[in-house]
Order: sequence, then structure tokens, then C-alpha cells
Amino acid sequence: MTPGWRRALSAQGRPQRGFAARGAHGFVLLPVVLALTLVASVAFLLNHSGGMNMSMAGREGQADRARYVAQAGLAQINAQTQARNCSGYTDLAATAFGPHSFSATVNPKAGTPVTLTATSTTAEGASVSLSRAIVAHQTTPQTATLQPGPAGMDSYVRVVQSSRNFGAETTLRLSTASEYALLQFDLASIPAGSQVTAAQLTLHQQNSTGGAGAKMSVHRVTRPWVEGTKSGSGTADGVTWSTTDGATAWTATVGDRESVPLATIAADTESGLKTWDVTALAAAWLSGAFSNQGMVVIPSAGVNNLKFTSGDDPDDPTLWPKLTVTYLPPCGS
Repeated sequence: MTPGWRRALSAQGRPQRGFAARGAHGFVLLPVVLALTLVASVAFLLNHSGGMNMSMAGREGQADRARYVAQAGLAQINAQTQARNCSGYTDLAATAFGPHSFSATVNPKAGTPVTLTATSTTAEGASVSLSRAIVAHQTTPQTATLQPGPAGMDSYVRVVQSSRNFGAETTLRLSTASEYALLQFDLASIPAGSQVTAAQLTLHQQNSTGGAGAKMSVHRVTRPWVEGTKSGSGTADGVTWSTTDGATAWTATVGDRESVPLATIAADTESGLKTWDVTALAAAWLSGAFSNQGMVVIPSAGVNNLKFTSGDDPDDPTLWPKLTVTYLPPCGS
């Protein structure tokens, strides 16, 4: 082969080898470039999305803080208004609350009900206004002592005479799993909207047969019942172990009631007055959260034939069952 031919072949081969190399490098670099572009795009989107989320979270946090500050303003203007004894209500000027502030108004300036409005301003400049209508109360507590009396609502029920009514009995009896006492007091004399500050149920224990460690618990009754006029004989015309009124069966055994007791005290061996704190129940009745179906006193193990004076005892009305309610009446009541 002549040198010229070899040079021609060599010249032809070199460009071909160079083209192949450049093409291979180009195909290798293209995916890399695309991948880098994709990573950069995703990073940009993530950063942009993260910034938006942080911005949204920041705005929500500011709004939450503004609401909390406004709620603090409502609480303060409410306390101030309630302390005025029904007249001379005043607004709150801008008041510091940490790095934030609130102001509040009350209208009208006397009587009840009133509308409270609080406006907050946070350190970041966010602002929220909240309003609430409330009942304003007198500051002087009133006390109502309620008793069932001969025509009132107190009775007991007995398992061994499950169809008998004891609404006219002069005693209320408690025995473990066999005798329970029911009571209901008329709250009509307490003005609607009153704020209950204390309420106590008091029963006079006549004997001393409570066992060591025994207890007596008060439960809320959740269904209407009738006291009745019998003393354990004749056709029942009121509550029995089995019925609400001598005919209508209880839904639950021995009365429809809340399972969790409201108050529990020791069934000790001393006779005399026994008291349960039933403030929460009286407040719920007066607020309308619960309808007033009365309460039932249930003894624990170890209680045998405890006797309490009922509202049908003619001898000493001061020993009848009592519900003593201390309350703040609404302005003008």
C-alpha cells in the first residue's frame, strides 16, 4: 500500500474516531444536564413552597395571638363589669398585655344584659375584635333555703317491696343495694340567670348504724318521677324501686341516673346533719344545662337501715331535707 493511500485512510479514520468520541460524550452529558436542571427546578419549587408555608404559618400564628389577646381583654372587661354592682360600667383603654395590647367596651353602661367587645393589637400589627353578650350580676350574694315540705318531692325505694311507694313516709332510708332516697327541690324562687356560688344538700340522720368505711353518694336523676302519697301500703301512686310513678318502669335499674356521683361523704356512726356539696349540679340546673329531675342518694357497702328525716315529718320542719343555694342574682331581679 502506498504511503499516500495510508495517509488517506489515516486521514479518513481520524475524523471518524473523533466524531464517535464527541458523540458519546454528548450523549453522556445530556442526562447529567437534564438531571441538574431538574434538581435545580425542584429545589426552587421547594424553597418557594416552604417560603409560602412559612408565610402562611406566620400569618396564622399572628391571628391566633390576636384572638388570645382579645380573649384576655374580654375576661378583664367582664371582671370589671361584674364588680360594678349593676351600674357605672366603664370601658377599658388600651392595656398592655406583654408586648401586645387590647382595649374593650361595654354597652349599655348599667343593668343587664350587656355586650362586651374587646379589640387586640399584637406586636406584629395583627388585630382582632371579639364580642360577647353576658348577664351582669349583683355583687351581694343571696341565699335560698329550699325544703320539700309535706307536698314536696322526697321519698325512698325498697327492693324487697319493689312495687310499694313510700312518698308519705316520715323517714328516708338507706341500705346497701336495697334502699335509696330520692329528692327534688323547686328552684323557681331563684331568679333565672343567677350565678350559683355554692349549694349544699343537708339531711338529718336519725340513727347511727353506718359501718366503718361506708359512704353515701349523691347522683343526678335523669328522668322525671312522682313522689306519691303512700306509706308502703295500697296501690302505688308514686315512685317505687321498679317504676317512676307506680306504673312506668325505669329505663335503668332503680332509677335513671348518672353513674358518676356528684358528691360522696362518709356514712359514719354519728347521728346529726350530713352535708353534700352539690354546687355544680345546682348551677347546671339554673343555667338550663340539665333539667331538674332531682337527685338520688345511694349508699355503699356497709350501710344498713340508716334513717333520715323526710319532709313529711310533722315534728320539726328545721330537720327536713334542705338545699341551700348561695347565688348572685342578675341586675334588676
